[in-house]
Amino acid sequence: MKNTRENLPCRAAFDRQQTARRNYPLYRGKYKLRESYKFLDKMLCSFDNIVDYQHREPRPTYQDEDLGGFLAWETADRLRNIPTMLAEEAGYNVQSGLLALTGDGVPQGLVDTQARLLQPFLDQFIAECDEIHDRLKDPLQDEYDKLAAGESELVWLVRNLFRQVEDILALCEGTANHQSVSNL
Repeated sequence: MKNTRENLPCRAAFDRQQTARRNYPLYRGKYKLRESYKFLDKMLCSFDNIVDYQHREPRPTYQDEDLGGFLAWETADRLRNIPTMLAEEAGYNVQSGLLALTGDGVPQGLVDTQARLLQPFLDQFIAECDEIHDRLKDPLQDEYDKLAAGESELVWLVRNLFRQVEDILALCEGTANHQSVSNL
């Protein structure tokens, strides 16, 4: 099968979000990276909520329960959309947030180096998002079981992007700490 945007929805989503970001450029990046951090943290918590929900006794309002930004009856769609959501986040906020860190006082050379290091990660990450997106077309019982066992590839994907955001934010904090020490 030929790799086209139609059969690589996460790659297409990433590219779309990069294009959209050009219409709304960032002048500072740290706040966007913090937003991404919170978004990904909330997503990680929602996995725990899904597992808890799956193991509870049904109640009359069971399907309308909020699991962390989505209702219980939306869980299947949410799980299937996570790879695309991650690709969008990486394209719109993470990569552009890193590139805009010069507005937060991070030296251009350091930003350029980090951007070169981030690019291979993003290429691999988006390819993995597309692979998992394709697997999630099947019935989701296997994914629910993997979530409960702590073996979900979705959780792994979120954690990978989360760690990248953490590392970039640490770079920001390290630069701020370095600058404040050198100004003494």
